[in-house]
Amino acid sequence: MFQKVSTVKKGSKKLISLMLVFVILSSLHLNVLAADNSGYWIVKKDSSNSIYLQHTETGKKILEARSYDDSGNLVDFDLVEYARLLNDQIEIEQNDAIEQKTSSYTEKTNPETKSDSVNTRSIPITIYTYIESRNYTSLGTARKCTADVVGPASLSYGNQISTTETFSASVNLSGEKDAVQAGASFGWSTSSSSSSNFGVSFPVPSGKTGYVTFRPRYNTTEGTLRTRVYYNNSLLIDDSETVKGHSPKILATGFTDGIFALETY
Repeated sequence: MFQKVSTVKKGSKKLISLMLVFVILSSLHLNVLAADNSGYWIVKKDSSNSIYLQHTETGKKILEARSYDDSGNLVDFDLVEYARLLNDQIEIEQNDAIEQKTSSYTEKTNPETKSDSVNTRSIPITIYTYIESRNYTSLGTARKCTADVVGPASLSYGNQISTTETFSASVNLSGEKDAVQAGASFGWSTSSSSSSNFGVSFPVPSGKTGYVTFRPRYNTTEGTLRTRVYYNNSLLIDDSETVKGHSPKILATGFTDGIFALETY
């Protein structure tokens, strides 16, 4: 969409391993640590005693974060809490590779009847049911919504970020998805987009290169998906598995709920 830049002066799925988060406070810095295969975010203080986040592997910094309140207004989001969320939670990735059903499963659900003068071909019937065990809010991966800008500058507009529903890798048939959607305890949304107008400005410090990222929030349901396949009135398959479904969380404004953050390097 649009990006507004006003200068002050001219100018297969990846899982993040989990561990306990602990906080170390001192007059110079504050650390929030948790394991991550590719590093983690720590909370520090600069010379003016302002808190910021820094990634242990890339060195990138998050100077500010903002999220929506209950009224749909974008407000400051506590960076210590943001570090805890980033380090302690499994991220939901979009466009993950989907695992296909095994050939043996396909063969069972599509049996063939021998053709003769008596028998006619029967059609297998598959029934999916889903029972939710819990639901919660999850965070998606960060995606850039502005280009890199060299400060001093201010970013207040960016590209819209589209977010779509996503499921456990084994849930790839329409009937399975329909069952999870129907069994979820919240209103299901298949897709949504973030606002292109941040509503506030993110200041890029002088001499730094910065950009704004957006992490969508999801309503997540977790429960048991049961698959029963009948053929000629006989039950051929009765399988159950624990699955998850993630639906974009939508604000009253119609835009995706999430967290905007200013990153610099």
